[in-house]
Amino acid sequence: MSALDEVERALGELKRVMVNGYGFASAKHLLREAKERLMKDDYTGCLDLLRKARREAERERRIASEVRRICEGAGPALRRMCEDVVSRVRAGDLDSAEELLERLRRTPVSEELLEKPKRTPVTPLLECSYDDVVPFLSRPLPGTSTGYGCEPTIEVAWLRDLLGATRVRCCKLSEGGWGVVYLCDSDKGRVAVKLPHYAESVLLGRERPTLDSPPPEVEALMRLSHPHLLRLLEARKSLLVYEYADGGSLDWQLRSGYRPSADSLLLLAVQVGDALRYVHRRGVVHGDVKPSNILLVGGVAKLADFSSAKLVARSPGPPSAFTPGYTAPEQVDESLRRRVAELGLEDRVDVYQLGSTLLHLATGEPLDGRQASREEVERRTGRLDWRLAALLREMLAPDPARRPSAEDVSKKACALLKASSVR
Repeated sequence: MSALDEVERALGELKRVMVNGYGFASAKHLLREAKERLMKDDYTGCLDLLRKARREAERERRIASEVRRICEGAGPALRRMCEDVVSRVRAGDLDSAEELLERLRRTPVSEELLEKPKRTPVTPLLECSYDDVVPFLSRPLPGTSTGYGCEPTIEVAWLRDLLGATRVRCCKLSEGGWGVVYLCDSDKGRVAVKLPHYAESVLLGRERPTLDSPPPEVEALMRLSHPHLLRLLEARKSLLVYEYADGGSLDWQLRSGYRPSADSLLLLAVQVGDALRYVHRRGVVHGDVKPSNILLVGGVAKLADFSSAKLVARSPGPPSAFTPGYTAPEQVDESLRRRVAELGLEDRVDVYQLGSTLLHLATGEPLDGRQASREEVERRTGRLDWRLAALLREMLAPDPARRPSAEDVSKKACALLKASSVR
């Protein structure tokens, strides 16, 4: 048997054992190293790493099986320890997970630690598959308001060609530090036009516009298509045309009296988590997830505003721009920043920011990464529905390596939506 045949066989054996675990982060890290060796024609080194990866995968399966056995029907105290074991496994820290698992084995199971079987909730240890997630993606968030907008009265003739319309009227929707957003109504429908402050006179027709081609980053974003990304319909150097969000942003919803339930927040985590899964797989990190950048179209959540986004392949490391209150720890801690770049975990910034957004919606306050600690997360989530609290404790972990991926957030929130909120 040739060396390449041995590599292919070892790879097949590894894939067969990578089931019924919690993401196999440790094995996948070794698999990436093995592929690098293979690219250099180092078949011996590649084979050695594949065998190590298989041992790590088998080790993770044993841990997962025992965690499920110990924690089935467990009360809050044991369940929290189980969740911590799973978090460490997801981060690829199997040594630490096994140490905690040994403590679990020695923990006496008393009446206080167990709940009656009929009241046992589905815990975050039980996950949804992607097929389970799909039905939640089109479900509107309950209790949200509609009617966000203004009355378009300003005629903007030069937009007719851009929008392919015979008439266009606009009105100012909002403005922020970077620019302004106008609602533009035409016989082709409604759109939102975003442009920087200095170009506002262009939209109002006081200057003749120069519509240059968009920069490469915007062209890349225009190729993204997902039901929970606000659609970017057209782009020029200083002008972006988006689909219109009739429900405004979550920030506007809060100011309009929106008070989401735990189920609504879990549904939001499914939808935005899946949008982030999609962009992360394409090498994009959003970098500024917050209530004002999550919009509602027909009650369905859509992630918007990629002005702070990073293409990780061009610039490793987490985004340096951030919004206070939603800052991830690695955006302000240089040692964490370097570690994130080394581990390739730039996308965990978005997971933290989504967690801080969910916390804000649940409690009225986000948790800035500069104040993040395990104790502070526990304190802030202590009175929340146990399902939401369990999810937020992972998403807001100060150590990026201990946070789940966006895909895991979506699947975990899906499972928790199916769980009973009875303690």
